[in-house]
Amino acid sequence: MKAPKLLSPGYTFLALLFFQQAWAQFPRQCVTIEALRNGVCCPDLFPLSGPGTDRCGSSSGRGRCEVVTADSRPHGPQYPHDGRDDREGWPTRFFNRTCHCIGNFSGYNCGTCRPGWRGAACDQRVLIVRRNLLDLSTEEKKRFVRALDMAKRTIHPQFVIATRRSEEILGPDGNTPQFENISIYNYFVWTHYYSVKKTFLGAGQESFGEVDFSHEGPAFLTWHRYHLLQLERDMQEMLQDPSFSLPYWNFATGKNTCDICTDDLMGSRSNFDSNLISPNSVFSQWRVVCESLEDYDTLGTLCNSYSDPTGRYDPTVRSLHNLAHLFLNGTGGQTHLSPNDPIFVLLHTFTDAVFDEWLRRYNAGQNFSISEIVTIAVVAALLLVAVIFVGASCLIRARRNMDEANQPLLPDQYQQYVEEYEKIQNPNQSVV
Repeated sequence: MKAPKLLSPGYTFLALLFFQQAWAQFPRQCVTIEALRNGVCCPDLFPLSGPGTDRCGSSSGRGRCEVVTADSRPHGPQYPHDGRDDREGWPTRFFNRTCHCIGNFSGYNCGTCRPGWRGAACDQRVLIVRRNLLDLSTEEKKRFVRALDMAKRTIHPQFVIATRRSEEILGPDGNTPQFENISIYNYFVWTHYYSVKKTFLGAGQESFGEVDFSHEGPAFLTWHRYHLLQLERDMQEMLQDPSFSLPYWNFATGKNTCDICTDDLMGSRSNFDSNLISPNSVFSQWRVVCESLEDYDTLGTLCNSYSDPTGRYDPTVRSLHNLAHLFLNGTGGQTHLSPNDPIFVLLHTFTDAVFDEWLRRYNAGQNFSISEIVTIAVVAALLLVAVIFVGASCLIRARRNMDEANQPLLPDQYQQYVEEYEKIQNPNQSVV
């Protein structure tokens, strides 16, 4: 399959339905004691007349501070622990009022634009081109590797991470918010971990991990699109380059080898130990975040620790997809750890490219014009009338045939069909 080389975040629909609402986890401006106690995360954008005078950029029409509207419908039987997880009805366990951005404005304070838009008024369409990593020039490859390493070492300027659950978020004394700084790339790792972590049920109880909505279901593609858009946007702002894009890796081209596993790209094997990554790669120095999963699940803490890369590459794994996920320091093969491996980015941008090709091929998520909406409404109304007419006709016919209740259920003309149906080798297939 030929992967598309053009990915336009401005045209993505499914992920962007929730992207604007889920953009921020914990903005640094909203983790004060006052904000947490009041449950309000509506930072000022340009407070010219003092605090609280330009919440969500309201003075320039960018947004307004509103009550959070969360889905309150009960979960299905697969998740029997309603009310036990901070992620339910997000972010109401922490904030009940947040910024609602208008039009193409976005961000925790409506200070940025939705993906695919830029300009002071967020009215300029921009197409971000994602290219095959192997098609980049030598300088472009170096720039990408440097940018990833820079993101790993640069403290995120806007967001912090929570280290405790909501009931403990103010600390033991009730006056010490439990948040920490984190780098741009590690924030990408943390948000992925937070979307897949188990539900803590209390000390001494086994955490619940039977449901993983961001992997084991149809939301896999849109969740990972969200993660990639988040990282891409953060790196654009870090580099001050709105045209920066994450490349993709078509992992089928290398057959049974990793054709991006060279020291100038994602790192080759070490000459001293074939099970480890080469020390000549900048990624061999990356520290792993969110590795102490057992502690998180038994103590109720959240990911806030770092460890040295000690995982080992397993040469027995032959699957191309698993080869990509397991190559660098072994973290890629574990769901909660996998984004620690920078190959995760390239693997999932390719998956996202395939997803984008599917959306384009079947016109999924397209924007309808007013005339199209009117046509759809008219057709729907006509269908409704037709259904009512057919229902009334059936009711009248049923009344007429009440005296024929003793007739056989399958007259002669249907009996022949039944006999033919029984001859079909695979009756689950339609025969027309």
